[in-house]
Amino acid sequence: MRAKAMLLVVAVLALLLHGCSGAIRRDGIPPTDLSTIVTDTDRATVEEVLGSPIASVATETGRIDTYRYDMGLAPQTTRGSPARATGIFTHPGVLLLVLLGAVVAQPVLVHNLYEDQKGELSITYGPDDKVVSVETAGQRASRELQEDLSVIQVGATRAQVEEVLGEPDYSDSDRDGTKQVYRHQRGSARVVMYVTYGPEDMITRAETASQLRQRQQRELREDLSVVQIGATREQVEGALGAPDHSESGENGPIHVYRHPWGSTSDAMHVTYGPDGKVTRAETARQLRQRDERQDMADLQAKAQCGDARAQFKLGSQYWTGSGVTKDFARSYFWYGVANAGGVGAAPSDMPNLSKRLSAEQIAETERRIAEWQPEDCPRAANMVTTEEVIENQ
Repeated sequence: MRAKAMLLVVAVLALLLHGCSGAIRRDGIPPTDLSTIVTDTDRATVEEVLGSPIASVATETGRIDTYRYDMGLAPQTTRGSPARATGIFTHPGVLLLVLLGAVVAQPVLVHNLYEDQKGELSITYGPDDKVVSVETAGQRASRELQEDLSVIQVGATRAQVEEVLGEPDYSDSDRDGTKQVYRHQRGSARVVMYVTYGPEDMITRAETASQLRQRQQRELREDLSVVQIGATREQVEGALGAPDHSESGENGPIHVYRHPWGSTSDAMHVTYGPDGKVTRAETARQLRQRDERQDMADLQAKAQCGDARAQFKLGSQYWTGSGVTKDFARSYFWYGVANAGGVGAAPSDMPNLSKRLSAEQIAETERRIAEWQPEDCPRAANMVTTEEVIENQ
């Protein structure tokens, strides 16, 4: 009897607390109206809206108070399903434990719902207790971070830098020299700063991570722009340095240069003529794109000449967009030609293609498939014609 009474009490508590969190989600939390908190508003009016500050710092001309406010929580429309107590959950002891867990968890959930939508305002008052400025926590953090970074300028000493940023996180070396890398944070505002010092421990260069990336990308573009047809080897290596390695090419050695700021795709492949001037220059990315275009042209030619495997592969590439722009009508056509010649398309492909084409497109493509004839081409050594596919079945 006592166990049942306890179970009933716990169940009621769980339902009440669940109702609280459910009501918060359903109704939301309205944001605090900050429209009255502007310059020259008196402190009493501010605290009628925000309540007492959670922190206060005296300044030479007044004070800076920090307040918490409601940013707001939008109402949520959730559709629940009725719970079913089956199996193990019908046992009174287990059900009691579940309900006790809910009683413990719900206050935490309600607290988190309120706390997660809270924001902070920093308000600076003058000597007359009137508002001079208002900042959110994020705005204050960004301003304080920028004030800290204003010290980090060319000519500043290492002691001045580390008074603000602390010890460097690590060192990084590249063609610019050795950089000291500092990580600094003010509230939610963070920065990574790369600082190079001269022989007297004075800054010769200071950049944030984003400034460093932008400069390196700019220098990469400038250096690669030097490598043009007719440029001398001296000009190329003045910009890119010595080649990383050389490869054999149809028109002589291909020298591969890797720029320190570039990726693998930016590696420059350069061929020189007898006079030491550039006759061909391509990045690895351009070289790959040229090869892909040539492979596609060869595949198209083989398909037009009646190569069944090329027809099937062409249909697949138009279906997936591999090396070409997706084109479902062309994919259907080449799958159909290969299929008519005996190379069956994957069973799932044709139905999926059919769903993406209109009845008119399918009818027109079927007509073209029925009328298609291979071109009269010299036979390649590895060509498999549709007739040979049929004979081997």
